[in-house]
Amino acid sequence: MSTGVGMKKAMILAGFFLAAGPATAADWLDGVWCDGEDGGLRLIIDPDGLGFYEHTICEWIEGRPLGARFATAIQCANVYPDSDDVVRLDARTLGLLGDRGAERVTVIPEDGARIPLGRCDL
Repeated sequence: MSTGVGMKKAMILAGFFLAAGPATAADWLDGVWCDGEDGGLRLIIDPDGLGFYEHTICEWIEGRPLGARFATAIQCANVYPDSDDVVRLDARTLGLLGDRGAERVTVIPEDGARIPLGRCDL
């Protein structure tokens, strides 16, 4: 009987760690990322989403990445309130690379240029 209880505890703990692992794996992304000391291009990432400055809102196309390194795409648009509605302009898809070890996120616009961003939490 005690082996059954031990096995249940082990399974519960394993499930807990498996469930907790991916949810916290991308926490390193949260914050502000900039392309220079002056903070010229600013990408803000938090658990609820990501975007550039105040009016460019982006969405994860394939869901928020979970690993320490990733290559994914995001859909971005300039978003402005208009009376009771929201206007979305200039929608575009951008590539996004992340590398936790290098503390870098790289934005790849439609022209293929790479813009490396470093942590610049303001």
